[in-house]
Amino acid sequence: MKLFLLTWFFSLLYKIASKPVLDQCEQIKKYTHVLFVTAHADDIETIAGGTASLFVKCGSIVNYVITTNGDKGWSKDYTMTSEELATIRESEALSAAAVIGVTNVTFLRQEDGRLEGVDPIELKKNITIAVRLFQPDLVISFSPELDYATYAFGLMHSDHQRTGLTTLNTLWPAARDYLSFTDLYEDGIMPWIHQRCGSLLLRLQTTFQCHR
Repeated sequence: MKLFLLTWFFSLLYKIASKPVLDQCEQIKKYTHVLFVTAHADDIETIAGGTASLFVKCGSIVNYVITTNGDKGWSKDYTMTSEELATIRESEALSAAAVIGVTNVTFLRQEDGRLEGVDPIELKKNITIAVRLFQPDLVISFSPELDYATYAFGLMHSDHQRTGLTTLNTLWPAARDYLSFTDLYEDGIMPWIHQRCGSLLLRLQTTFQCHR
């Protein structure tokens, strides 16, 4: 059963990947500004590098936010210090982004592996700044759900979980509401104005008008 599911999954990926780029662009061209919020310097390339590259190729403006400095990442050199490793990781992230065509990378430089100890309001504020400045119409980050299966593939990390949860909490409602972090508004960093449109929004318009 597992073999069947894996075969089906990879065949589906192949069908999607084998579509002409122009066909794929037709589906995603509505996303003109895309923001990736990740925890470590290599997260995007490891997990979503192809996706980021496709958005750029289809004309989207793509920005990255990386919450930690990667100073605890694995290194074969046991003489390496955390400060040296953080500098290397940041340089690697910029180089990898340039290959894809991303020119704007924001580093929040929190200590690797310690994100759960960071003031959650401070982290939310820093992500809010990035969202408000860039005004994305699509934000991609980690799922905050704790899933053991992702551990088996080496994709789950406490920093990933905290980054994903804080990003969700930022998008709703901190980035949108000017009364969240009023100092940002006073400094001219305007609220996130992206709005979802569709039949549900139209049906709920009357109820929204009840709130002033």
